[in-house]
Amino acid sequence: MEEIPEGGSTVRCLIGPASNVWMLFAGGYLALALLGLTGLTLGFAQLSLNNTAWGFWAVPVAVVGIAVMVYLAYTGQRRAHDDMRTLKEFVDGALGCDCFKVAMEQAA
Repeated sequence: MEEIPEGGSTVRCLIGPASNVWMLFAGGYLALALLGLTGLTLGFAQLSLNNTAWGFWAVPVAVVGIAVMVYLAYTGQRRAHDDMRTLKEFVDGALGCDCFKVAMEQAA
């Protein structure tokens, strides 16, 4: 634990999206991966029984869904970049320091 000067305070903040946003993406990736795996399993089972293998149609749906989610994640990061920088500059101005630099020096 770091030493705090007499009369001083340690301020910590997390600049990023809320945890429910991350859970939404994690749940979406999980659901789409399960859809793809289920489609593969069902498709191969249908093939082995000499039936029409319509289960394989879930695989491209899952792949496209995951690609859309990856695109949305990167687009969200790109759009939020300027807001994160503005928030960092506000915190730096309010506390009178370059907080990221101080944090990196303390971590080393």
